[in-house]
Amino acid sequence: MFGGHFYFGQELAETRLMGTFYVPDFRQGSGVVNKLKDMYFRLLGMPFYQRRVEARMVFPALGNIEGKRILDIGCGDGIFDIEMARRGAQVEGLDVSDSALERARWRVKQLGLQSRINFTRGDATKLPYKDSSFDIVVSNCVLEHIAGDDLVLKESSRLLKPSGRVIITVPREFENWDRIPARFVKALLSSPNWFKRKACSGPVVEAKSFRNYVDLVLVPYYQVRVGYSEPEIAEKMEKAALSVTTVKGYFKVFGTWGIDILEGLAVFRVEKGGDFGYVAKYDWLYGLTFPFFYGLSYLDAILPRTAPSMGMLVVARKA
Repeated sequence: MFGGHFYFGQELAETRLMGTFYVPDFRQGSGVVNKLKDMYFRLLGMPFYQRRVEARMVFPALGNIEGKRILDIGCGDGIFDIEMARRGAQVEGLDVSDSALERARWRVKQLGLQSRINFTRGDATKLPYKDSSFDIVVSNCVLEHIAGDDLVLKESSRLLKPSGRVIITVPREFENWDRIPARFVKALLSSPNWFKRKACSGPVVEAKSFRNYVDLVLVPYYQVRVGYSEPEIAEKMEKAALSVTTVKGYFKVFGTWGIDILEGLAVFRVEKGGDFGYVAKYDWLYGLTFPFFYGLSYLDAILPRTAPSMGMLVVARKA
């Protein structure tokens, strides 16, 4: 019923991310608040709710990466790249954002990992690397932002060595989002208007339906699609000469509560970026309560693999 002890153990095996996933995040180290935040980062590792949940899916799938050459498509500010380099990989990170790459390079320099990580600004549909030059291609919540997602997968396949792997995370299609029971945000949507105006985020106040709410929430994140179904992503992989070997869901009932609270309540209403991975009205409050949010995601590990989920890990091997 619960997907087996192996699944449960594998999900919890990445608890070491709590201690090792440290990334420096404050260029201006002066001031008590920034120093306290940096100490928090050192104690708990990366306090980015969504990224940490995705990392707990991706890193077990990576396995032993000592000496492997890995490409991270849509690397952002380098969080995953730093951890992969710490585990012995040679990493190439690619992104379209100059500001994200500047932040990534600064972090890598602070940690002395320049010899293990290189960053390039580029287009994911026209990757500037030679054929068969990587053991693994990673792309974490990127495909849904790119209209030419088929081209990204074909380029990824071209760059892989024989039997190389693609490891991606993507959101699932809206129907799966809607099927998750006891969604906190649905309770907010059905609450009285006076309460919504006082306590809830803009999308909750404005939404006419749950689907409308989802569309409003995704606008700041520049997604070109809500997500993918399993048959759809398998077909895209097959067209790119990639064969799917593993599919796992994440952000089920419990993990989704964290997303709903962060996106639905005004006190936590978030945008991308910021000291804790989000820009919130009270980011210190998010920092203090982060262990609660992250703890919610661990409860997902006891749910069946078939339970509806917002996110999907997909592993495919070059045919």
